[in-house]
Amino acid sequence: MQNSNANQYGNSNQPPKGKLPWLSKNRWLPVGGLALILVVYLLCSDPDTPTIDGRQLSFNPANGTVVEDSLGNKDAHVNPGEQVKIRIRLANTGDKPIPPFNLVLATKDTAVKLIDNRLQFKKGIGSKDTVLSDDFFEFKLNETFLFDCLRFTSRIERLALAGMVGTAFATNGANGINGDPPIDIYTYPNYRVCMGPCTLEVGPAATNLAELTIDAAICNDGFTNLSTLTNARVKIVSVKLCVSAVTFSPMSSGGAFLDNFDYGNVGINNCAPPSVPTNRFKFRATTSYLPQPSETMVCIYFYVEIYRNLVDKIGERNLGIRAQVVRRTNSSNIVAAGMRPGN
Repeated sequence: MQNSNANQYGNSNQPPKGKLPWLSKNRWLPVGGLALILVVYLLCSDPDTPTIDGRQLSFNPANGTVVEDSLGNKDAHVNPGEQVKIRIRLANTGDKPIPPFNLVLATKDTAVKLIDNRLQFKKGIGSKDTVLSDDFFEFKLNETFLFDCLRFTSRIERLALAGMVGTAFATNGANGINGDPPIDIYTYPNYRVCMGPCTLEVGPAATNLAELTIDAAICNDGFTNLSTLTNARVKIVSVKLCVSAVTFSPMSSGGAFLDNFDYGNVGINNCAPPSVPTNRFKFRATTSYLPQPSETMVCIYFYVEIYRNLVDKIGERNLGIRAQVVRRTNSSNIVAAGMRPGN
């Protein structure tokens, strides 16, 4: 009985040098392997893959968002407690067009629950153009969020799956790792202080004294029962003129400084005056001030804090308001300590 190898290769048990049995039978394998390598190379080196310098992209938070809040109070703003969808506008400040890409967002803020953090720019952005994203990113903001702005770190990607994409790249810095622009989303807290009529009374030039009186209400723009404000309190922390360094300090009445007032309970979609309507915030200038004769209105800056249950701070605000200038010829109306009768 002859050896099987001998039948194929003669009397030798080894194939001739330079000849492989599997190769001679499957001559298409080398060609197929090369074709497969070529396909993988082309896929992995897609000429359309953007090499984008993130510094080419710019985002303006003042007009760069389209907010859809149909699950909230439908005011087209981001409020605490809402689940929102947002499209954003990006500008290409560079001289070259940017090919199609996805923008992935992340944040370190624990008040945010991201639901879909991917935005598509399917047609890219031309040089010097501004484009609105083709879809939304989505998140829910915690009911207890207190601030006016949310910061998201962005990252440019060629391919990103729908829904959530990895967020480990989130930073607290101004830009992403590759210079991709920060995305700042303005928010509108549920509680606000509404300044009413404001009067700045000034004495004769010889006294250079000024006294400020203002009414203020607290408003609750929340849309769920969790937003009900119990035992509300507003404290005015500082007051100053917009155009000078003149500051005001609270006047006292019976030993109590009139820099905070209580409002009781304030329900959702409601505004409330102080519990004692005749009380007003009253402040006196700590430095001399006398408006020009032509001035009938001046600008006043307030920094206020909002409290729940009288002691739990839930918000803070910088507010500006115009005050009507009233001139007094009798300085005793101004320099007298405390609140004047009738106020």
